[in-house]
Amino acid sequence: MPEIPTITVSPHARATRVSLVIPSWNGQIDRLRASIEMQTFQDYELIVVTGVSPAGRARDLGVQHARGEIIVFIDDDAALGHEQVLETLITTIEGDETIGVVGPSKVVSPDATWLQQRIAHEVPRWVFPVVETDTESNPPLDHYGFSGITTTCCAIRRSVFEAAGGFDATLATGEDPEFFYRLSRRGYRFVIPRECWVYHNPPGNLGDLLRKSFRYGTGHAQEAMKNPERHMDIVPLGRWYGKLLVVLAPLLFLPLMFVHVYFDPARHVRFGFLPLKMLTSYATLYGYTLGWYQHYKAHITVLSMNAEPSSHAETSTISASRSSTASGFTFLGVAILNNIYAIVMAQLLPIHAFGILGLAQSWLLIAATLLNSGFPWELARALAQGASLRDAYRSAKGALAGNL
Repeated sequence: MPEIPTITVSPHARATRVSLVIPSWNGQIDRLRASIEMQTFQDYELIVVTGVSPAGRARDLGVQHARGEIIVFIDDDAALGHEQVLETLITTIEGDETIGVVGPSKVVSPDATWLQQRIAHEVPRWVFPVVETDTESNPPLDHYGFSGITTTCCAIRRSVFEAAGGFDATLATGEDPEFFYRLSRRGYRFVIPRECWVYHNPPGNLGDLLRKSFRYGTGHAQEAMKNPERHMDIVPLGRWYGKLLVVLAPLLFLPLMFVHVYFDPARHVRFGFLPLKMLTSYATLYGYTLGWYQHYKAHITVLSMNAEPSSHAETSTISASRSSTASGFTFLGVAILNNIYAIVMAQLLPIHAFGILGLAQSWLLIAATLLNSGFPWELARALAQGASLRDAYRSAKGALAGNL
C-alpha cells in the first residue's frame, strides 16, 4: 500500500485550531469517528494516515499535513469516552504553557470481552484509572518508568512538537515514551485531566497479545540502547549475568505465575495467580533479547566498517576475548547453580527422580550453549526477514558453528 496520507478536513473547521492525527494501517476508524462527531468541540480537521509504518513515522507525516495550532494524536482502535473529551484536552493545554502534553485516562470499553478485561487487570500500561483532579504524570529521566499518558490519545502544541523534533521514525515501537523523554528534559509537564477518558481495549486473543508484547520488547531494546542514560534496560544483556538470567528464566516459570513485579505507576510487587502477566513478561523479555542482539550486531558492524584497517585484528581479538569471557562466566554460573540445584533436589526427590533431574540439567546447559552462540536470535532474525525455515536454520546453524 502506498505511504500517502489520506486527509479529511471537517466541514466545521473554517479557521482550524486543532488537527486530529490518526495513524491507521487500513483506515477503518468508524467507531472512533462516531465518538469524534459527538464532541462539543468542533473546530478541528481530521487527518487519517493510512498504510504507513511505524506509527511514529505515520504521526510525523500527519503533522506535516496539519494546519492546526494544537495536534491531537488518537489511535484508530480507541474511542473518546464522552462528548467533552476534546474540549477538556484543549482547555487544559491552552491554560498553562508549562504543560507539554495532555492525555486522558484509559479504560476498557463496556463491551470488552472477559479476556480483554483480564488483560487490563493483569498486564501493566493498558489502562490508567480515571482521576478526580488534574494529575501530573511525568516520565522519569534517570530510571525505568513511564508516563500514564500515551499516544493512544494526547494533545500537544504544534510549536512544542516541532521544537522537539517530532517522533523518532526509526523506532519500531516505543516512539511515544522516547519522545516524551525529550520533552520532559525540556522541562515540560504531563497532565491527565480529571474526569476525562478514552476507551482502549487490549488484544482480543492470546496470540495477538503475545505478538504485541514481543514487539514491545524488541522496540524497547532499541529505545533503551538509544538513550542509555535513561537506564531503561529490562535486562543488562551487555553483562554475563544478564545473559545468564535469560538462560535461567524458564526455571522461574512457576514462581512468576504468582509473584509479579510492576514498575508503573510505581515499583511494587503483586501476589496472586496472574498467568497473563507471566506470559507477557516472557514474551517481552525474549523480544527485548532479540532486539538487543539485533541492535548490538548492527552497532558492531558499523564500528568494524569505520575502524582503521590496522585496528581490525585488534578489535576482533578484543571482541573474541570479551565473548569468551562472557561465555566462561555464563557456563560457570550455570554449573554452580546446577550443583546447588542438584544438592537441594537430592534432599527432596526419591532416587528414581534423578534421571529427570539429570535431563533437566542437560537441557539447561544446551540452552546456555545456544544462547551464547546466538543461534536462536540468528534464527529469529532470518525468519523475520522472510527467509524460508530451511534457509533460516542454515543461517542459524552457521552462527552456532562460528561462535562455539
